[in-house]
Parts: sequence; C-alpha cells; structure tokens
Amino acid sequence: FIDVCSAVHHAHQKGVIHRDIKPSNVMVTLHDGKPVVKVIDFGVSKAIGQTLTDKTIYTRFFSMIGTPLYMSPEQAEMSGLDVDTRSDIYSLGVMLYELLSGAPPFDRHRLDSAGLDEMRRIIREEEPPRPSKRLTTLGADITTVSASRCLEPSRLCSSLRGDLDWIVMKALEKDRNRRYDSAAAMAADISRFLEQQPIEARPPSMSYRMLKFARRNRAGLLTGMILLLSLLLGTAVSVWQMGRAISERDQKEKALLEIEQFSSNITRAHALIATAETHADAAQWRLAEQDFNSAVQQQPSYYLPWISRAQFFARLSLWNEAAEDYVQAVELHAPTDTPQWWGATALLVWTDHQDAVRGLSEQLEAELATDQKFDSWQRLRSGLATAQLLSREAYSKLAGKADSWLAEMNGPRPHDNPPPGVRPPPRRRGGPPDFQDRPPVRNGQPRRSGGEQLPRPLCEYIAGLAHLRAGEFEQAMRRLQKSGREPWPSQGLIHAPLALAYQAAGRATEAKLALARADAAVEQMADAMLRGQSSQQQIPWFDFIELLQIHREASLAITGTQPGDPEQLAQIRLQSLQLLDE
Repeated sequence: FIDVCSAVHHAHQKGVIHRDIKPSNVMVTLHDGKPVVKVIDFGVSKAIGQTLTDKTIYTRFFSMIGTPLYMSPEQAEMSGLDVDTRSDIYSLGVMLYELLSGAPPFDRHRLDSAGLDEMRRIIREEEPPRPSKRLTTLGADITTVSASRCLEPSRLCSSLRGDLDWIVMKALEKDRNRRYDSAAAMAADISRFLEQQPIEARPPSMSYRMLKFARRNRAGLLTGMILLLSLLLGTAVSVWQMGRAISERDQKEKALLEIEQFSSNITRAHALIATAETHADAAQWRLAEQDFNSAVQQQPSYYLPWISRAQFFARLSLWNEAAEDYVQAVELHAPTDTPQWWGATALLVWTDHQDAVRGLSEQLEAELATDQKFDSWQRLRSGLATAQLLSREAYSKLAGKADSWLAEMNGPRPHDNPPPGVRPPPRRRGGPPDFQDRPPVRNGQPRRSGGEQLPRPLCEYIAGLAHLRAGEFEQAMRRLQKSGREPWPSQGLIHAPLALAYQAAGRATEAKLALARADAAVEQMADAMLRGQSSQQQIPWFDFIELLQIHREASLAITGTQPGDPEQLAQIRLQSLQLLDE
C-alpha cells in the first residue's frame, strides 16, 4: 500500500489527480521477478491548472465523476469547489480501510439501493465506523476475512485497534484540511506504524510515545522488566519475612511479659488473700476488707480473689456484696465444685441473679452428665436451691445418689451426737462448722457415702430435698420427717420443703401448718444470726440463706404472696457495716 501511495504521489507531482482510485485500478505485475504495484486507468483524471485532454471539460459542468464507494465528499458534492490531490487521499483511505477490514466504509448494498441524492448525502455527512469497529458488524463474514489474513477474529480486531484506526480515519476526514497533506505523508505515517514509531494521525502524548518506545524495544524492555520484577518481588518477600519475624518476636516478648506480669500479680494476690484471712480470723474486719480489695484489683481477671472476698462478705452477712462477687467469679468461668461455693447457688437465686444462676446450672448439668464431682453431700446440695435449676431427670439422679449414700451409712458418724460432757473437735473461729470437716481418706481416696462427715439428719434433709425437686413427694416427706426426729443445729430447714411437698401432694392443711412452722423457723434463725455476730456461735450462713429461699418458694406456692424479709436482716447488715468501720 505504501507503493500505491508513492505512485499516486508521483502522479500528483506531475500535476495529475486520479479521481478514481479503487482496487480494480491498482494492479500488481512482475518486474525482473519482483512484484511491483501499478496504478492504472487515468481515464477520468484531471490536469491541475491546464487542459490535459478534451474529456476533462466535463468536469466544468459539475458532473459527479468517479466510483461512489471510493469517492471523496467534495467529489460527491458536485459543486464549483475545485477538487485537489486530497480527494485522492480520501480514496486511498477507503482502499486501506477495505484492505484491513474486508469491507468498504459504507455498505455496498445500501449505496446501490439508495438514490443519487441519498447516496451523495451518505458520502458527505455520515461518519463511517473505525476499521476495528467495522469488523464487529460483519457477522459470519468475519471468519472469512480473518482467515484470509491468517489471524483469529479477536487478534485481527486488536491489531487494527489504535494506530491503524487513526491512520485510516485521518485519511477519511470529511474536512479535507484535516486529511494528510499528501500521499507521501500518508505513506510515511504507515511506515512509522510498521517501525513502531509514533504516528502523526493523532497528537502523540508522553504515554503514547512511551508505549511506542516499548514496542520498538520489546525484547530488551521485557528482559529488564522481568529482572526488575524479580528484584522487587525478592525485596518485597524479604521485607515481608523480616517484618513477620520482627512481629512474631515482638508478640512473643509481649506474651512473655504478660505472663510474667500475670504470674507476679497472681503471687501478690495470693499473698494478699492470706493476709486478709489472717486479719479476718483476728476480727480485724477493716484491714481484711482492704486486703481483699487489693487482691481483686491486683488481677481483676483472676477469679480466686473474687471468691475469697465473696466468702468474707457472706461471713459478715453482707449478702448483696457477696452475691456480686460470686457473679464476677461465674463470669470468669471459675470452677464451682469447691467448698468455697457451698451456698453460693442459693444466695444467687435469693438475690435474683438469673444469668449467674444459669451459668451455674449449665456447669452442674455437665458434671452430672459425666457423673463427675458430685461426690459430696454439699456438692449435691448445691444443685437443689430451686426447682428450676436442673432438669427433672437430673434431680432424680441426685435423689438416687442421696439414697445410695444413706444406705451405706452405718449409723451416725463420730461427733454427730457426742455424749453429754464430751465436746466436739474445735473449729476455726467464725467459720461454718461444715467447712472444717474434711472427707476421710482411705487408700488415698475419699470414703464413699457422700465424702464429708455430716450429721445424719442433715443428710436425710438433703435427700428429702432432692426427692422434692425430682417430684417424688412421698419419698421427700418421709426423708424430711425422718430428719426432724433427731435434733441438729439447723433443724428448722425441714419445714419449708415439707410445706412444698404437702402442697404438691394435695395435703393443703398440713402444708399450711408446715409453712407456719417455717415462718417461725425463719424468725428463730434470723435471731440466731443476729446474736451470732456478737458471739462465736454463728450458724452456717448458707443454711440461713437456703431457708429464706425455700421459705419464699413455699409461701408463693401456698399463699400466692411473697413474704417480706425478716426485720432482723436490716439490723444484721447495719451491725456488719459497723464492724467494717471499726
């Protein structure tokens, strides 16, 4: 095509405009065995500025000369406008368009079917699509076009997109002032494209020039890019690995520091707890509270200081403060199978801490499902604070355990009912009696029958309460009545569960009588708790809380009303607060 441009340019230099450049007027012949392009058929050519032949006179009558498919807009206009060499540039653009896309800019059938005026309007006014865009409108013909050019359709479109589109469209400008100035200029632009040089068909931007440079030096740039990417990737991986190693080192160091700090805090907290308990045994209540508070603040995420302070508050009958500390311990997932938790379930139920009660119930259910840790009477008792704590099946299992332990007990244990004149073993001052009785050991294992040495009447009471929660009311009544036949310190506990059992069994009169005895037991035990603050005969605090909780439950079941708190509670609390202020 560059040779065609050169031939047309040669004609222009000789003062001749072809005016009918089309594929049939461009031939290829052999010259000394080499193919040479020949532009032929100058039959409608026009001399520039002079008469070449007699036939050129027809141009003066403003006739439309040339082939419409390859005709420039100024030729189709048929006006007095002088047609110059740039008309041939347009025809060259049409022929290059067809060479690239396999079809002329305007549809051949459309022009054939259009009238003269419509055909002229199309040539003068309508903008043809770019060659790469024209390929997408060929339909099935694109396969033939791409095959004749030895390219896949997608590759053919991409090869035309860009420079070739711009070269062709510059030659096809409607305004001839925006076309190439000469056929030589068009040939030069095509040469630039073939040499990967920036073309003049559009203003070359910096990025455009860079792209052309990259295409001319593709091999060197590709090698350089691979080396640069490898270097950057290697550097990035090294930096990432170094950063990760530093981060892991910092995390390890931080974790070690946290562990050391935690260990130090735990050691300090244990020391404070021991000092606080010493102060409490010496009735130095304010100092004990200060040490317990310091232990909690030393490591707030450690549950033991919370439990220890809860026991301290419970010992002073500060029920709400004790309950709050037990709640914190539950939230910290403290194990609840130790003697420190005896009575905690009843306290949390009585103070209406439902979330903590649910947490305890889940632990109890899990332990009971695996038959672990329910190896003592007091642990079994912790699951009986309310009928809603465990499932009915769990309560039946607890009742069965209690019955089997009672069956293994051969009469009362030593010190349960000492003979007159014989004192029981001494207990720690101010502490609940049951805390001091450690489970006897045989061959390194606790003795069966519920582990710790408790008075048999208390064991009968616990078994009766288990049957009550399991809905086995007749067995519950028998156990509770048997528990009341022998005196024991907290014997008043039996009346409230007996009232519930009578009520559930339909024995309303007996239920009301038992509830009245439970009312009296609450008053008596409240008086005993009040007197015990100024003496060393204080009864276990959890017996009193359990009595209050079950008495409330029985009152609601039998009378439909909740009883008020004993008047002594306010006095007990006031005295306890005064002890802390001394």
